Amino acid sequence: MKRLRYIVAALALWAAVPARAAAPAASASAAFLAATWEVLMYDHVDLRDGAWILETSGLDVDGTVSQLAVILRDPVPHLGVQAAGFLALIGPRSAAAVPALAECMLDDRSADLRFACARALGRVGPGARAAAIPLASALKDADPVVRAAAARALGRIGKDSPVLRQALKAAAQDQDAEVRRSAGQALVSLVAGQSRL
Repeated sequence: MKRLRYIVAALALWAAVPARAAAPAASASAAFLAATWEVLMYDHVDLRDGAWILETSGLDVDGTVSQLAVILRDPVPHLGVQAAGFLALIGPRSAAAVPALAECMLDDRSADLRFACARALGRVGPGARAAAIPLASALKDADPVVRAAAARALGRIGKDSPVLRQALKAAAQDQDAEVRRSAGQALVSLVAGQSRL
């Protein structure tokens, strides 16, 4: 219960900061976002709890998602990483941020940001189908952690097409074992999804 109170208080304070009104406010938002993320990570919040925590604390989930989508585009990549982490915690209710998450998949400044965005897109699930092409492109990322996260996300969003299957089949031959495993599991998920139709 103490953990929940800390999280609710942190999210309430963060949500009260105006989004990008001025440079000092942006700095305050960034600092508070980092502090809030530390609370969430320290307490190991279950990934299914993010939207519930926001709703039960009376905070606007959609407004929070919109603010996080803005922070994704911050010139400082680690702030985008933290915003993507929040979006992953919120899960399917983060669907409005899919375009911003997909755009960040193309960011060549930070592998951590690309990984966090791929992970968040996977947590959104089928609502992230519009991001399938950027995720498929990420299967060729220089960083194997990003490639594996992109493969897992493609399996979770469940969009199937010959192009995506081909990209996943190629990733299943990757030099990295985790990428191969993730791509194989994604292919199995896509085939299983088609057999249910």
